[in-house]
Amino acid sequence: MEKAANNMKSFGIDSRTSFLRHDLTKPMESDVQYDLAVSNLVFHNMGKRRFKAYGTVFDALKPRGFFVIGDLFPHGKADMDYLRQYSTLINELDEGSSGSWAYKIKVLRKA
Repeated sequence: MEKAANNMKSFGIDSRTSFLRHDLTKPMESDVQYDLAVSNLVFHNMGKRRFKAYGTVFDALKPRGFFVIGDLFPHGKADMDYLRQYSTLINELDEGSSGSWAYKIKVLRKA
């Protein structure tokens, strides 16, 4: 995270960004809400606990905030059924792999 923070500083946007490390299976302890959450290759490792974690992310987003998730979606239908309860899929990028373990990037907007 230090490298990412340094990158934001070099872009001159460090005053508008923050990074946090948190166990997403637990509620956030702050009432702060975010415009954007980004995750890469985290949720597929969580098994069914990922659904609770998705909820934590959406709870932390402002209304109409964005969640960009790059991950493997071996149970893509179950994930999208859950995510649609909280958000609208704005875009999905398929990075060329095929099968149930294909890497995809989803851009979601909180409802």
